[in-house]
Amino acid sequence: MSFITNCFTRKKEAAEIQVPEYTVDHYNRTFSIPMSVLKLVGLRVTLKDNRLTKFCWNLFYWFEFANLFVVTWLELINMLQTAQGGSFQDAIEMFRMMPCVGYLLLAMAKSYKIVYHRPVYENLVSELRGMWPQGQVSDEEHLIISTALRHLNYIIQGYYWCNNVLLVIFLSPPFVEILKRLLGHDVPLILPFFYWFPFDPFQRGYYEVILAFQTWHGLITIWFMVCGDLLFCIFLSHITTQFDLLSVRIKKLVYVPIDRQLLPEYPLGHYSVEHIRKDKRLTELLSDEDWEQKYQRDINDIV
Repeated sequence: MSFITNCFTRKKEAAEIQVPEYTVDHYNRTFSIPMSVLKLVGLRVTLKDNRLTKFCWNLFYWFEFANLFVVTWLELINMLQTAQGGSFQDAIEMFRMMPCVGYLLLAMAKSYKIVYHRPVYENLVSELRGMWPQGQVSDEEHLIISTALRHLNYIIQGYYWCNNVLLVIFLSPPFVEILKRLLGHDVPLILPFFYWFPFDPFQRGYYEVILAFQTWHGLITIWFMVCGDLLFCIFLSHITTQFDLLSVRIKKLVYVPIDRQLLPEYPLGHYSVEHIRKDKRLTELLSDEDWEQKYQRDINDIV
């Protein structure tokens, strides 16, 4: 019994003295989902490709962009034709078409912004990586970093999978109808989006090709949106985290003892009590010259 108690005691003591430590992998993992999606749509940010590879991927992206540009006009033409009907059913159809057009325009705008400002995005990724704390950190810094990473992971995972569910909702109905027809039910064929065509899109042979293209258009539209939004959220999270860490370092830069001018109730007073509790011995051992050197190192780290 005593042996088991000692084992648990040693494990508890090891957990208590464990010092929080971070590496650049913690930073890189926050970009894993948007970077993998960017590769699928031909936007290879932060990757050093040779000239031929870069040209091929850029050609693939502009082919996707041209597809979305064309189908945006096809949606608009169909909307105008539907609006001329004037009935309540036409108004409902217009209401169903408007989000599709809006998504197409936003997807093209966000993806083009990444292409046009690619050096800015790459510099943000590399600069924030260079500022990421590596090695052991204090408990206060650990609380800031761990909280930021946890909340950021919730946002990334939630937004990514919600958009995947949205894809399933938009793209699955035609395949459900096809399955019903294969099972012998007499149901009409449908398409996920409302393009204008100068011919009947439900002819055999035409329908299969159009359905494949519309499915692909839906995928790249959502993926363009996801990439732009997630990169914005990740950059914003890392920048605010750096400001929070900076405030901690500045607060620790100069120790101010509690006296008649600094009351214990003030924020600096709370820090003074905490500083004495943790670093009382360090405060007593360091000379004025040592403190000056320490402050100089801290200022260099902050700058």
